[in-house]
Amino acid sequence: MIDALAFLPLEDVIEGMRYLKTVIPQDPPEAEELLMYFDRTYVSGSFRLIQQPVGMPSDALMPLGMSHTSPMFSPHLWNVHDATMNTNARTNNICEGWNYKFFNLVGHYHPSIWRVIEWFQLQEATVSTIIKQDAVGNPPQRRIRRHYYS
Repeated sequence: MIDALAFLPLEDVIEGMRYLKTVIPQDPPEAEELLMYFDRTYVSGSFRLIQQPVGMPSDALMPLGMSHTSPMFSPHLWNVHDATMNTNARTNNICEGWNYKFFNLVGHYHPSIWRVIEWFQLQEATVSTIIKQDAVGNPPQRRIRRHYYS
């Protein structure tokens, strides 16, 4: 149920985490460990003990100080409730796909500007040809993926 927190309204994520803490199974013990890690890293953050001042005797009665640290990745970074409700993309898969295609066409992770310009010119020529062929009634053929069975 941890992944369902991403779909709750942002203001309900902390309450959702509280609920998960009440229904967490005791077996296996790693389940609770995982939930606590997720809470510290993605939802509530954690508390740290503030050190005693230097020169203070170690046996002196001094109240312990605690400091709250924010989560490393707060809910506003990973919550997709609004994106889901507005039918927007919830992932960056489209960017990853574009980067993958760009790498395959250019052939380098960090190409020179001249290689990129050359690639753009080649792409423009290809797309222009496809558009002209389609305009005269010759639509582009779809690629057929072949399956090879062993």
